[in-house]
Amino acid sequence: MQIRLWKDCTNGCTFCSLKNRETTKLEDKITRIKTIKDFHDTKIGLIGGEFFEGQLRGCEEEWLSMIASLRCDFLFISANLIQTPYLLNETLSVRPDILICTSYDTSGRFHKDGQKEAWLKRVKELRHVFCTIIPTQDMLTDSFIDQIPCGINLCEPHLGVDWYKNVNKQHYHETLIKENNIFNLPKRNDLLKWMCKHPNVLQMIKNYKVTHFNDIYGFDSNNHIVSEVLHRFEDNNFRAKCGHQYFSRCYADSDKCFACDMEEI
Repeated sequence: MQIRLWKDCTNGCTFCSLKNRETTKLEDKITRIKTIKDFHDTKIGLIGGEFFEGQLRGCEEEWLSMIASLRCDFLFISANLIQTPYLLNETLSVRPDILICTSYDTSGRFHKDGQKEAWLKRVKELRHVFCTIIPTQDMLTDSFIDQIPCGINLCEPHLGVDWYKNVNKQHYHETLIKENNIFNLPKRNDLLKWMCKHPNVLQMIKNYKVTHFNDIYGFDSNNHIVSEVLHRFEDNNFRAKCGHQYFSRCYADSDKCFACDMEEI
């Protein structure tokens, strides 16, 4: 399971569907942390928002206690690593095998000179880390990506969880093309050529279910845990006839499935 504890984040990525949300109160954060403290599953991912920009000030004790108590074989935590992280080292001291999931994007993520380089330095300092990138046309000519030392996984662009859940899947691609004003979507042939030059990325996509979660949960305004997405690997509202997620139809110039193309390669 993947759990979205809150949506607070100060980075303001231009493409983020969660930006400009209300700040979660400290008492609500503490309630949510305590709610998941005894959760157990084979694989648990904690996502935001963000955790290590200062969002954990005032609830450090509860957070570290929760990290120690979660029962799972694999624990993933998302972190943008753009600012100097607060409480990340302490978190890793409690559980050194945590896999930090960070992100890189050519456009829209880094807003100031030096941020990319500082981010890369922090990535290199971590023992267990992997990186997600949204495939765009801009990404395909970005040589900075070749400096990233960890595993890279591509996360196909769509227009947000709520949009994805509600869009008419029979017209998925044409609706994406019509309504998208966020991403410079990749051209099919260009992205396939890039993939052939990056076999390490191809290998990560091959292990799709290892790097993605079947169930995603969040919290409502009353701090009750609610499902955002359930059984997406099996649910036909998310899975196209080819067996892959509809969001794999992400090319600018073709309605073909990116995941099908990757399998063929």
